[in-house]
Amino acid sequence: MTLLLSGMSDEAQVAENIRIAGEAKPDSLTPEELNVFEQVKAVLREKTKIPCTGCGYCMPCPAGVDIPGCFSCYNDKYLIKDRGSQLKYMQIL
Repeated sequence: MTLLLSGMSDEAQVAENIRIAGEAKPDSLTPEELNVFEQVKAVLREKTKIPCTGCGYCMPCPAGVDIPGCFSCYNDKYLIKDRGSQLKYMQIL
């Protein structure tokens, strides 16, 4: 089973998702395209430390912590080797 969870924060995003879902055709990707997706997913799974989508469903934090922001900085450190992730982390606290 495959599931797509698309976080949306305004009506325009809802409309765009409805439009895209209405235009989508099942099994329209070639085997080569599917293989590229599998390779990218493997790399992301290997390097992502916390599987957070940044949707914000965990917010607001009762302690005032920007949970998705913290997770994003932490993942950036490992995923894209972002040297500024520590500074970014300190700015969101």
